[in-house]
Amino acid sequence: MENSFHIFNNVFLAIVEVDAIKQDIPQKATEVTRASLKRTTEIEGVKSLMNKYLPNKTLGYNRNGKPFIQEGGYISISHSKSLIGLAWSSELNIGLDIEEITQKIEKIENRFLHPAEKKIAINQKVKTIIWCIKESMVKILDNKSINFKENLLVMTGTNAHEWKCVVLDQIENKNHSIYIFTTLEIKNNIVCIHTKTELNK
Repeated sequence: MENSFHIFNNVFLAIVEVDAIKQDIPQKATEVTRASLKRTTEIEGVKSLMNKYLPNKTLGYNRNGKPFIQEGGYISISHSKSLIGLAWSSELNIGLDIEEITQKIEKIENRFLHPAEKKIAINQKVKTIIWCIKESMVKILDNKSINFKENLLVMTGTNAHEWKCVVLDQIENKNHSIYIFTTLEIKNNIVCIHTKTELNK
């Protein structure tokens, strides 16, 4: 897999492998520091996906660093060591996150798992999914001050690939939002994308 493309209702997701992008970066770029190579790869990966799937759209960033499509619509970007992802929608304010499944997640689980989530967080994969969903929520809400453990609650959905999330200080409201996420597992990475928002009436 060098590229993959997915459609969820009115949400579109494109993913490219980092190694495929590195092959196209000029040799002079590989002679710089590892950090700048990583950043160059990420930039070139996003450019590649934009050129292929959104050639007539212009990418912008707000003052918090959240990307948007200048011509209208929503977009989200994420990357791990091996994958770069781009998601977009004309209707839904979306969030995308990609994380590699590693043991590192267990070192920080007490910082982001709500007590109720510990019942479902049975392995590294599920813990990574919960982390991804909460990272995606930060992007959707455009609020980096959210406390993952105290402000967000992730729940299972109707199947193994569907998950739900609520903002805890909103659930007392009659019409609070339920954020629906779809997850994929690609090359030992969790790819988490917000695909729908429902109102709990």
